[in-house]
Amino acid sequence: MSVSVVGSRATFGSYLRELRKRKSFESPAELARRMGGLVSVSGILKRERGELKITRDYVDAFAKAVQASPEEQKFLRQHLDLFLLQFDLWRAGKSIFDINLEAAARLEESREIHCFSPTLIPHVVQTAAYTRAILETYQACEDFDELEQTILVRSRTAERIRQESHRRVHLINLESALYNIYGGPEVMRKQLSRLLEIGQGDQVQYRIVPLGTNSNLPTDSTFTIHDGLFVTAESTIGNLYTGDKDKATWAASKFSRLWSVAVTGKQSRMIIERAMAHLKDNI
Repeated sequence: MSVSVVGSRATFGSYLRELRKRKSFESPAELARRMGGLVSVSGILKRERGELKITRDYVDAFAKAVQASPEEQKFLRQHLDLFLLQFDLWRAGKSIFDINLEAAARLEESREIHCFSPTLIPHVVQTAAYTRAILETYQACEDFDELEQTILVRSRTAERIRQESHRRVHLINLESALYNIYGGPEVMRKQLSRLLEIGQGDQVQYRIVPLGTNSNLPTDSTFTIHDGLFVTAESTIGNLYTGDKDKATWAASKFSRLWSVAVTGKQSRMIIERAMAHLKDNI
């Protein structure tokens, strides 16, 4: 199966190019000068074509140079982790289906799964329609067959994880993730309904960090810890793993802080119902 993330990488680069021009930087040379010579004209063009890795430092410098609005900055940072994953997959020669097979195996092997996702509903509690919407939004799959196979793998794994009692799963979302609409109102309504169905059983626990919670909390990264193994970008299109214990310790510390302020039970239910009401009012 051939690599299927080229289109998605180019999508982020295209947005950078479109935003550059919208901010009246018709020439990449103008942007290079505004960025203080930190990047060459060639470097800007390669990033816009999805050929060169885009780092967080680059996005920060770019946003400052073009005077991006808060909403534009939010979009840039929201999709940076996804781009980095896609770029690494492209370099590794792996398809989305390949990486999801590896992700499924890792998930099913793990007895303790801790996942924090700031912008998307975590994989384990996604509906198939929500998964489809994410993959289609980011043009992650090369063709229909790969899309269907990937959805099937993810859905089967998620169902198994939710049902098997020997495994413990702790999931955290930011409340703002509930307002990121993928697949349209009906898909989101069913996805939010799925969250309401999740009880506080022994094996799967789901919590939400409410809007307005202490802004010093670490809310800028998606990560999962599998039995002490650090994992990044799990909730979008797949997983990349590292056995780096320093990173595992870093992620565990962040997760503990987020878990301590996240809410469950009636408070969580009220937050989800509020998001559903907002969805209904804005159809």
